[in-house]
Amino acid sequence: MRPAPLICLGLALAFALPASAASAPVAVNLAGSWSGTWSDPRPGYNGSGGSFTGTLAQHGEATWAGQFSLGKSKTFDVELKGQQAGGKVEFDTTVNLGKAYGIYVIKGSATSDELTGSYSGPGESGTFRMKRVPG
Repeated sequence: MRPAPLICLGLALAFALPASAASAPVAVNLAGSWSGTWSDPRPGYNGSGGSFTGTLAQHGEATWAGQFSLGKSKTFDVELKGQQAGGKVEFDTTVNLGKAYGIYVIKGSATSDELTGSYSGPGESGTFRMKRVPG
């Protein structure tokens, strides 16, 4: 009895493909629009900083250019640097938000549909959570 042609084809492909092709990690795509909230424990914020939106664009293997807006009057351009591992991106980066706001440290992680983390800067620190905007 001879094996079915599909079984032979499957075995041939399994042995012909390099092992790295089967186990190569899939890059996390963060490019696109995001929306979320941030926390602020300072007096007057009641723990909530409010909502914000942003867009990310891939700039190199582990760098993303971002533009985040708080309301209609505050927009910040940032460069996020991170490492991809295990289906997510881990961020630990410093951004300069200019003379008015200063230097901030952003730590967090992102999957293809959620970005969470913490921030700290002159006189404030808190957390953030963003979800990908469908579309």
